[in-house]
Amino acid sequence: MENFRCFLCLEYSETEKSTLKSYVVPDQYEKAVGITDHAYFRLWVNCNKCGLKQSLYSRADNALDVLYEKLYRDCAVPWRKYSNEETFELVRNLPPENSETIERVSFVKAKIHNYQIMGLFPHKSNYRLLDVGGATGSFAFEFRSKDWEVFVIDPDPSGKFLEKHGINFHCGYLNQLGAHAQFDLISLIFVLEHIKDPKKILEEVSKLMYKEGLLYIEVPDEIAFEKKAHDDDIFNSCHLYLFGSFQLATLLEKCGFELLSLERSQTKRGHLALYCLAKLKS
Repeated sequence: MENFRCFLCLEYSETEKSTLKSYVVPDQYEKAVGITDHAYFRLWVNCNKCGLKQSLYSRADNALDVLYEKLYRDCAVPWRKYSNEETFELVRNLPPENSETIERVSFVKAKIHNYQIMGLFPHKSNYRLLDVGGATGSFAFEFRSKDWEVFVIDPDPSGKFLEKHGINFHCGYLNQLGAHAQFDLISLIFVLEHIKDPKKILEEVSKLMYKEGLLYIEVPDEIAFEKKAHDDDIFNSCHLYLFGSFQLATLLEKCGFELLSLERSQTKRGHLALYCLAKLKS
C-alpha cells in the first residue's frame, strides 16, 4: 500500500492515519463488478490531522464505474429490489408524513424562502434545479412547480423514464453539460461520498451555478462509526468518505463556497446524515 495522503488536508504520511475498520473480502458491490479475494484489502482510516474518515482499497480507482453506469440501480442485483421507476412510484405514493423526500423538499424550500427575505437568494419568476445522481427522480419530481424547472443528471440510462413525468433527464456526467447550462439550485443528495475527488465535482458544480445560486448537499454522517455495526451498509465499498461537520465545511471553503446552513439528522429510513446549503463566495 502506498503512503497515505489525505485529500482534504494533503498530509502525506503513514503516521498521520489510524485504522477504524478493515475488510479482507470484497462486499456485494465489488463482487458485482468482478473483484475477487486475490490480494484484496479495504480499510476505513481516520486522518489524524483533519479527522476525515476515508476508504483505502486494493481495487483500481475506476473499478466501480460500471456499477454506477449499469448495475447500481439494476433490480437484478441482490441489493436492489425495485427498478428506478418502481422506486419512483413507491416514493411518490407514500403518505406525506412518511415521505423522506417531502421532508427534504420542505426543508430546502423553507431555507430558500428565508434566504430570499435576507437578500441572499433572488426573487425570480422561474428557477432551475439540477439534481446530480438523482435518477430515481423523487427529489426533482417533488421539487418542481410553476416556478421551478427541474433537471436530473445521472450516468445510469434507466432514468430516462423521468421524461414522461416532466423531468429533464441527461444521462452522463457534469462535465458533459457545458458552460451554457446554468442553475439556481444544484443538489448532491448522498452523492459526494461516492466520488473519488470531491473537490473536482464541486469545482464542476460551481461552473454550473448562477452567481447567486445555491448548493444543497446531503452525506452520511461520520457519527456512524460510533452508532453503526461493522457490517452496516454505510461502510460499503461504494462509500469513499464519511464527513463530519468540520470536514464538510472545510471542503466547501476550499472549493470556493460559503456555508449558509449545516445540520445533522436521522432520516426516516434511519440514515445518519449531514445536510447543508452553501453559496459561491462573493
